[in-house]
Amino acid sequence: MIREIEHGDIETLIDLGEKMHNEGHFSNANYDREKLRHLAYSLIHDDDKCCFVAERNGVIIGFFMGSAYFHYFGHTMTCCDLLTYVDKEHRGGSTGVKLITKYIKWALDLGIDRNQIRLGDSAEIDSQAVDRLFKFMGFREHGRLYVLGD
Repeated sequence: MIREIEHGDIETLIDLGEKMHNEGHFSNANYDREKLRHLAYSLIHDDDKCCFVAERNGVIIGFFMGSAYFHYFGHTMTCCDLLTYVDKEHRGGSTGVKLITKYIKWALDLGIDRNQIRLGDSAEIDSQAVDRLFKFMGFREHGRLYVLGD
């Protein structure tokens, strides 16, 4: 089941986020649980942000966090993901598709044009699988992210 975040989900999401942090490219950065609590509250209360959780048998197994904003160059609304994660033991099914489908619906309901709905992969957890998923969902590659160093 995919649903919107609730206050009672915050600590579980922070724990799941720590798994994402430890598994991905950003594992060399610190992990601030208090900062993430503030992010979670903003995701619940700000209309320009979204957070969806994926549940299986009452257990949160994944999440999607996104943000909508006016593009830097004008007044076109655009949106992007902040964090997307499915727990390792629950990958390979339809959870990612369902989370992204919910995000697309959220963006379209805000009036965002389809070509302004964006996703990224900076965590580098399984970039090939993410690439296949995004393309399966109708997204095309647009630009790149570069990091100085290793």
